[in-house]
Amino acid sequence: MKTDLGTKGLLLFVGSGVWALVLMHGFPTVSAKVATTPTVQSVVRTRKLEVVNANGKTNAVLTTDKNGAILLLSDANGGNSAILKLNTDGYCLWFSGGKKNAQVRLDSTGLCFWDVNGNPRVYINTDENGSKISIADSNGNPRALLSGNWLQLCDENGNNKAVLSSGKDGPSLYFSDDKGAHRTALTSGKEGSSLGFFDTNGKTSTLLTGKMLLLCDENGNNVASLARGKDGPGIFLSDEYGQTRAVLGVNYLTDKTEASTTTAPSTLCLYDKNGNVIYKAP
Repeated sequence: MKTDLGTKGLLLFVGSGVWALVLMHGFPTVSAKVATTPTVQSVVRTRKLEVVNANGKTNAVLTTDKNGAILLLSDANGGNSAILKLNTDGYCLWFSGGKKNAQVRLDSTGLCFWDVNGNPRVYINTDENGSKISIADSNGNPRALLSGNWLQLCDENGNNKAVLSSGKDGPSLYFSDDKGAHRTALTSGKEGSSLGFFDTNGKTSTLLTGKMLLLCDENGNNVASLARGKDGPGIFLSDEYGQTRAVLGVNYLTDKTEASTTTAPSTLCLYDKNGNVIYKAP
C-alpha cells in the first residue's frame, strides 16, 4: 500500500518525539512488590511497657522505679489483679480479688491473706525458729497461732486461752482465764499423766495423777490426798503447815525403835501437830 508524503511526515514527527522522551527520561520500569522479613530487635529498651486488649483496656504493665522492677496484671475490666515487685529488699507478690484491698500477699517475710474488708486473717512465715501460722478474726485480733510444736488459742481481746504443746518431756495442754493465768493443765510424760487445776493466783488447787489425787489450800499446801501405793489405798489429811494429821487406809508407822509397821486398809491414825500418833484403830 502506498503512503503519501503527508502521512510519512506525520509518522516521522511522532517517532522523533517518542525517542526524544526516551533519551530524556529513559525507558519506563515496572515496579513489583517484594515480601520482606520484619527486622527483629535483639534488645528493646524502654521505661514502661503496656499491653492492651481488643477493647483498649490495659491488661499488663511492665515498668520500673528506683527500687526495682514492677509487673502489673489486670482483668478484663482493667482492675489490678496481680502485682509483682522485685527490689533490693526482696520480692513482693500481691493478688487482689476486686476493687477492695489486696487479698493475698507473698514476700520474703511470709504469706498473708486479707478479707474483703482489708483485715489480715491468715499469716504464714518461716524464720530461724521454724514455721508459724497465725489466724485472726474479722477485727484483726489474733485468735490462733500454730508453731512447729505448739498451738495457741486466744479470745477476742487477744488473751491466751489455751495452749497445746509438745516438748522433750511429752505433750501438755493448758487452759487460761481472762487474765492469762493458767487454770487447768493436762500433761503426759515419762512418769505418767497428770491433770491440774489452779486458782486465780496460779497456785495448785487440785492435782490428779495416775496414782494420787491432791487437794490444796489457797497457799498451794496439800491438805488432802487420796493415794494408791503398792500395799493399797489411803486417804491423808494435813494441816496448813503440810503436817499429816489423819490417815485412813494403808500407812507406814515407825515406833521408838524405828521399826516400820504397815497398817491395814481399814486402819485410822490420828496425829498431833508434831507428827506423833495420838490415836490408832484398829
